[in-house]
Amino acid sequence: MKPFSSGELHIDVTALSATRFRFDWRGRSASRAPGVDLQPWLTNVIAEACATRAAIEMHFEALEYFNSSTVAVLVDFVRVACDKTVPLTLSYSADVRWQRLTFQALRVFSVAHHHVKVAPIAAA
Repeated sequence: MKPFSSGELHIDVTALSATRFRFDWRGRSASRAPGVDLQPWLTNVIAEACATRAAIEMHFEALEYFNSSTVAVLVDFVRVACDKTVPLTLSYSADVRWQRLTFQALRVFSVAHHHVKVAPIAAA
């Protein structure tokens, strides 16, 4: 899986094993239409995860900001992961108010789908 970069948003990819990938989001996503670049990339992530039966870990702790347009793209990504039963973990900083509020709302997916986890990470 390849890293992503568009404007100020960068997503690094680390293969933790042959069947587990970590994606570290950093920078900012303030584009009015982030889905133009991000959506096809996320679609490819799901396709590769399905092909290799891999689990996906999305880490947002280092992300400075993302707007509601980016949240909409992320929600679509989570829905597709749910539909395809891809194991997915979304990790965020419990100490950053906007992250806590955003990801608490996304916990609805973890209630309805046992293979989706939304996990706060406290600062060390």
